[in-house]
Amino acid sequence: MTIKRDPNTMRGQEITDEGQALVQSESHSEVRHHTANGVAFMLASGFVTHSDVADTFTGVMWFQNDSTEDQVFVGYMRSCNEVPGKWQLKRGVTALSSSTTITAQNMNVGSPKTFTGTVEAGNATTSVFTGGTVVGQWIQGGPAHSDPDWQGAFTLSPGASMGLEFAPFAAASSNEVCCTVEVWQAGLFA
Repeated sequence: MTIKRDPNTMRGQEITDEGQALVQSESHSEVRHHTANGVAFMLASGFVTHSDVADTFTGVMWFQNDSTEDQVFVGYMRSCNEVPGKWQLKRGVTALSSSTTITAQNMNVGSPKTFTGTVEAGNATTSVFTGGTVVGQWIQGGPAHSDPDWQGAFTLSPGASMGLEFAPFAAASSNEVCCTVEVWQAGLFA
């Protein structure tokens, strides 16, 4: 058996007498890789209380890629609500009224890198989007959460924006909703 291995890391390969290569390696997920490099960020709306009219959408979170050259890749989204209702994901949303600005949090807590974008959370029933086209929707039949997993396949080009909105099926009083989005900013990879 021939052994070719880095003595410091013990990574490498072994070639058996039959010519088979036995390889030792280390794999990294996209999330781990981007987090370790300080380019993964969490965008979280926090808990937003809504007292919505039945089947009326209100904005929960809006985010925009403010970079002029870098792309933003969406890892996953998580939505939560206390009453049965439906969510919509919209692209090209130009504004969220009655909102609170959110600071994106670097998933590598020791990294000084910051997200080049704007993130806003909605504020009760007065938060609505201007413009936009629905690109996805899902239903949550009761107190629940949903985790659409994009693994970076969903991209915001420079200047692009997205919005998440919720509508209860019946009139809801003091319904709390929230959403969290994990993103990776391409220009920070280097």
